Amino acid sequence: MPDVYDEIIHAFQFLLPASDDWKPVRIAEVFTQIISRASNRMLGGKSLSRNRDWTDTSINFTTDTWLASQKLKEYPAWLRPIVQHILPEMNRVRHHFTIAQQVICPLVQIRSEIEKKSDIPIDLLQMLWEAADPADKTPNFMAYTALAISFAAIRTSSSVPTHLLYDLCARSEYIQPLREEVQSVLSEEGNLFTKGAMNKLFKLDSFMKESQRFNPLSLRQSPSPSSLRFFRFRNDYSLKF
Repeated sequence: MPDVYDEIIHAFQFLLPASDDWKPVRIAEVFTQIISRASNRMLGGKSLSRNRDWTDTSINFTTDTWLASQKLKEYPAWLRPIVQHILPEMNRVRHHFTIAQQVICPLVQIRSEIEKKSDIPIDLLQMLWEAADPADKTPNFMAYTALAISFAAIRTSSSVPTHLLYDLCARSEYIQPLREEVQSVLSEEGNLFTKGAMNKLFKLDSFMKESQRFNPLSLRQSPSPSSLRFFRFRNDYSLKF
């Protein structure tokens, strides 16, 4: 938690610097960058979260892979192994694999040469390396695995805080109660976002659940605008309409 918190603060300061004037912000893109950095901090530490080439690849790999798959579907199955070599969409996917190999492979190699176990970082990449089968314990496989993790970890996650921020703007009367809850919990936890602190944020958890309920990550139809009414806190800190 401390490392992730540190990365989020660093990302906010870099992507949303203090300003004395109003300026437009594409908040969905900002949250995507922040979540990419936080996710990669958990994956492999600062060497990944502060590497611009890798964070860009971890963000764009999902979109480019989907576009490439849709383009391949335009051709018969027997022709796809041939046409894949000339499609620009497939070239972008291969470029992401190249970046992954350039970034992840040296990192894995360096860690494998560390003699003292106490000096090895504790992160997801290290856990995957230690748990891998002998046949999969190669730097190239770790590079592939890191891309696979980014495929599911970033794009969908970034939509949650984006919708949450829009819902807070639409229902600004809930900003202060949520802020007070965070401040109260942090004062109890020594101003640290620990796992215990997160478990005490009942109002925030409830607001996030309702925001996701009305902005689902699926193709099913979400509730119509006419059915929306203001959120209301109940005594148990859940929300209702």
